[in-house]
Amino acid sequence: MKSVAWVRGLTCESIAYDADTYEWVFGFGNGVSFRVAAPWRIIAAGRIGLGHEDHGQQFGLPRPVDGVSLATDLLRGRAVRDFGIATVSSDVTLDFGDGYLLEVFNSSAGYEGWTLSGSGGRQVVAQGGGNLVEFPTVAR
Repeated sequence: MKSVAWVRGLTCESIAYDADTYEWVFGFGNGVSFRVAAPWRIIAAGRIGLGHEDHGQQFGLPRPVDGVSLATDLLRGRAVRDFGIATVSSDVTLDFGDGYLLEVFNSSAGYEGWTLSGSGGRQVVAQGGGNLVEFPTVAR
């Protein structure tokens, strides 16, 4: 598993849903943005606290689930302990500690599942098929 060290310690500041692109945007300190087009879920207190498909669902409740508000309640103010990327699939696990995780399942052989953007044009992109690309190119 690969880890993105420059995200460690950054705090989740905002969460939004972009209805035009069907992407979820997780905003962190230092202008770091994590755009997710793949399935995801938040693990909280030992269970699934929210899944990407829960947004807008009624589930027999008085009103539909507001995924943006619930995700914000679960993650806002939490600092990233690790941003782990699976070698074969480019699935992601953001570990916020205390049993809080954001898990992303890179589910397509053709579409990009997520993009992590930082300052100075820094980007990490999970391409279809699980290939991972970093900009600017990182020497290995």
